[in-house]
Amino acid sequence: MRYRPLTCGDRDGRYPLAVRTKTIVLLAISLLPLAAAAQVEAGGVADLGGPRTAGIGAAIGIASGNDALYVNPGALAARRRYSAETQVWIERRGSENAAQVWTASVADSLTGPIAAAVAYGRVADGIETGSLYHVAIAGALTQGFFLGVTGKYFDLSGAESVSAVNADVGLYWEAADFVAVGIAGYNLAPSGHEAVLPRGAGAGISIGSDTGFKGTFDWRTDLDRQDGSTNRFAFGAEVLLGGIAPLRAGYIIDQTLDTKWWSVGAGLVSANGGGVDVAYRQSVDDPDARLIAVAVKLQFAQ
Repeated sequence: MRYRPLTCGDRDGRYPLAVRTKTIVLLAISLLPLAAAAQVEAGGVADLGGPRTAGIGAAIGIASGNDALYVNPGALAARRRYSAETQVWIERRGSENAAQVWTASVADSLTGPIAAAVAYGRVADGIETGSLYHVAIAGALTQGFFLGVTGKYFDLSGAESVSAVNADVGLYWEAADFVAVGIAGYNLAPSGHEAVLPRGAGAGISIGSDTGFKGTFDWRTDLDRQDGSTNRFAFGAEVLLGGIAPLRAGYIIDQTLDTKWWSVGAGLVSANGGGVDVAYRQSVDDPDARLIAVAVKLQFAQ
């Protein structure tokens, strides 16, 4: 005797159209929570940096010019130069701005043994709006070993009102030819505004040359924005083409905002010291989560 497999469909083992349609609808409904989980929280002002930082992804272990104000102030003293820069940093979630920040900064390590930098930022749109002030100093402790401190004052209103002072500290060590190491601590004083001024720390290493190819890796921990500490791991690379055109790319595994990011960046430097940098960062998980940064700068190096 032959036995036919037991099915819930018709004689041919096929489900009626109505049953199949209902199954598809139920499956789609069941997947909605998964789609919602892919939405990425906004980093906002807490993740401020610059185009080079955004493009390369991992910047704690590199001498990063004016970006060092936000990433590792010790790196300000590692190169002899004067740099004036203006930039816009736009973080988007769909059609909304999570942060739109315009900044102007000046960094000087040419005129004396101590490097100094100042920056003013205007948060024109986003979760919060208001003003950001940064002042940094840095100097050499020994040959190739630099210490820097950034003081900051945030005056913001919006999702929460913030009027707070805080500080970052950073070490930058040129450990060997073509090898550099950075260590930094962020928002060292408890502020009561963990979403905007989260405490954290990080370390990074870079291998390569500023005038050729450089690869870099960062680790950074955030102590405040989630229930416990969360980590970010970033990998990046930069190549300088023809001495005038840097190209950058990076990849970040971001537990703090629960996503992964890819990034690209490019720049152009003229013989008279003028230049422009651009960067774009995109979430792997959420196409609505992205970041654009553009800077125009004038730089003189020694």
